[in-house]
Amino acid sequence: MPLALKLARHHTVYVLDLPGHGDTPKPARALDIRQLATVVNAFVHHQHISRPILVGHSMGCQIAAKAIELAPRLHGGIILLSPTVNRYRRNRLLQAYSLLCDGLREPLRVNLIAFGDYLQFGLARYLRTSSFMMRDRLEQSIRHCPLPGLIVRGGRDPITSDRWLDYLCRSNPRFTPVRLNDGPHVIQYTHAVELADICEGYVLSLE
Repeated sequence: MPLALKLARHHTVYVLDLPGHGDTPKPARALDIRQLATVVNAFVHHQHISRPILVGHSMGCQIAAKAIELAPRLHGGIILLSPTVNRYRRNRLLQAYSLLCDGLREPLRVNLIAFGDYLQFGLARYLRTSSFMMRDRLEQSIRHCPLPGLIVRGGRDPITSDRWLDYLCRSNPRFTPVRLNDGPHVIQYTHAVELADICEGYVLSLE
């Protein structure tokens, strides 16, 4: 919300809780990345939103990139914040360790929000969804993206490494890497002001 509120000063911003996430009704089974991306595209279509710029964070990057892969003409651009899953650490134990390390670098408020979200999500649904996350290949979706994109990483993020950021941008020269030197993983909360300026610059570059 801190980033969304900053961007909403000059743009129309939609913040989606996808099925099974947040306060939305939980489907009988966890949805995979492709199914969640299809929901995003359906929302854009039914709300008659003209070529929106998708902004995703963490696993949301995989959903946003997949949405554009499925329907590239529906969208106008993409901004990825702290993308997962690092191909050099594509292992559940390594991911869990990285998440724990990041928790030590985040403000207490962020950790409390995240912990509440995980409780609300439920352990079984979390484990199933994380398996879908691990199986998805973000680099492939980026490789096929016909739109210019931005990928932002916090310099203190143990989940999204510099090596992973550079690999993703080499996968598609339309993507530009950006580093926030002292940012952890949840940069849309801790660095909302700087990120809003970065996003604004990206929007201007598309005009």
